[in-house]
Amino acid sequence: MTFPERAVAECVASMSEGRLVSRHVNNILRCRRVDVSSIEPFLTHRADFIRVGAARLVAEKGDINAVIRAVIEEEDPDVLLGVLRVLCRQREGREELVGLLSSSDPAVKCEAIQMFRRAGRLDCLVGLLFEDDDRLVSAVKRYMEEGPDDG
Repeated sequence: MTFPERAVAECVASMSEGRLVSRHVNNILRCRRVDVSSIEPFLTHRADFIRVGAARLVAEKGDINAVIRAVIEEEDPDVLLGVLRVLCRQREGREELVGLLSSSDPAVKCEAIQMFRRAGRLDCLVGLLFEDDDRLVSAVKRYMEEGPDDG
């Protein structure tokens, strides 16, 4: 068994027991080529921290579309925030998450806005210019004038 295979197997075993060990996550993230498809089922695990950890691993090393499908169905706002932070680092697949901009949870909406800003996808924020919230509209206009947020 190669190091990447062992790293994934150990992480899957740990997640199956309801634990997430940072060493396992870091071992997988260090691998250049690694198959994390066996981690995808944990995107719907009952424990929120395991869902976020699985999203990080799959988004960075696997099929980002699996993460996007999971986040679209996610109901826990804390998990949504965690996964959105993970997706902020990715270069693809964000367009499918435009629906989060209409979230009733202000923290989720704010994180989605920041994600699109950092991605340089200010075009995804245009719909927010028609919101009833004047502060939000002003902020979006300011973001569009300032351009993408690099940080």
